[in-house]
Amino acid sequence: MKRHMIWKYSLLPAVLAAALLTGCGSKAPEGYFTLTGITEGDVTVKEKDLDEYGLENCYAVFDEDGDGYLVVMDTVTDFSYEKKSKSLSTDYGKIALKSSGKSITLADGEVSMTFKKSKDDAPDKPDAVKPASSDGPSNWLEPDTDTDSGNFLTGSDEDALLTFWNGEWYGWWKIEGIINEFDQFEDQKFNVRGTSTLDADGTGRIVLWDNSGQIADVVCSNNGSGLTEFGTMVSESGTIFAGNQMEHADWNIDPGIEQHDGFFKIDGKAKNAETGEDEFYYEFYLVKWGQPWSDFDKDELPPDYDWYMEQIESGAPAPELMPE
Repeated sequence: MKRHMIWKYSLLPAVLAAALLTGCGSKAPEGYFTLTGITEGDVTVKEKDLDEYGLENCYAVFDEDGDGYLVVMDTVTDFSYEKKSKSLSTDYGKIALKSSGKSITLADGEVSMTFKKSKDDAPDKPDAVKPASSDGPSNWLEPDTDTDSGNFLTGSDEDALLTFWNGEWYGWWKIEGIINEFDQFEDQKFNVRGTSTLDADGTGRIVLWDNSGQIADVVCSNNGSGLTEFGTMVSESGTIFAGNQMEHADWNIDPGIEQHDGFFKIDGKAKNAETGEDEFYYEFYLVKWGQPWSDFDKDELPPDYDWYMEQIESGAPAPELMPE
């Protein structure tokens, strides 16, 4: 499977649904529609190549009223059609729809997804993915029927996934203020350290901190689905930034989206823990401890890059504290 995905939103129906897409046409489609292509800028992935990106089983199903569900990499997003706004309403927001009857298009300024109506019967609706809990194996991670291990992956895939997600991380983070109070912190980089763990039953955890203390402690799940053998770490519960409660799919971390080895990125939105008001957007950039930043642009490097390189070149283990 290719490491570089031309469109990260294709893995995340929740993110797709959160975007307000533009379209036209007032009649709701009806039937079973399969993905035929994705275009981003001047790059297009055609139907015959979708399997190289893990997108061969993406489809949408509409009933006679236009209600239905979207399936992207076995993740289901329910929707209902709103004739007045020509959009699909979901738990995550609205998706405007362009329909010709035989095809539909979901598109924003940079990316478009095209589906065609199929003559085949729609497959049974997949069960909603159940999150892994923090206190034991989850039911949705099925064990391999040929073993008694209880693992959801076997062989090299499991080895690669667990090796990647069990380890120490170093990097930086930044914010973009939503309210004026946080404008002063924009364009600044802050050091961050982290650890991540993942068990063979799919239960994981990511902890982030700086010299002042803990930033995040988040329970995650990973069923191995993603653009690479590293799967996608999906948040389930936990806290970030002084009590912000994390919920299912607040984080969807797929290292395959990125163009760097030994690296992943986290992005999200922080709220005021007391009022619930949005305060700022955040992004974390993390490399596995010992991994050089050699293929990163200068503006992607951490604030204490020289210190980090001295540490790894000397073979030093990851320290708790970083330069002030």
